[in-house]
Amino acid sequence: MWLRDFLPKDIPEVRTFIFGYDSGLKESTSSSSLADYARQLLCAIHNIRAHAEAVCYLILVSPA
Repeated sequence: MWLRDFLPKDIPEVRTFIFGYDSGLKESTSSSSLADYARQLLCAIHNIRAHAEAVCYLILVSPA
């Protein structure tokens, strides 16, 4: 993944986290909804930032 592999070369202090979900929602057998995935993402961000040593910026990148 280019974010994880190449971005730190340009910005050494960057921390890259990748969040994935079942993108085949239309035909998925999963019982999770898009709102469930959004809640999971928000909880993951909250947990990461709660343990951060300093205030940091958050940039979200989406392939869509």
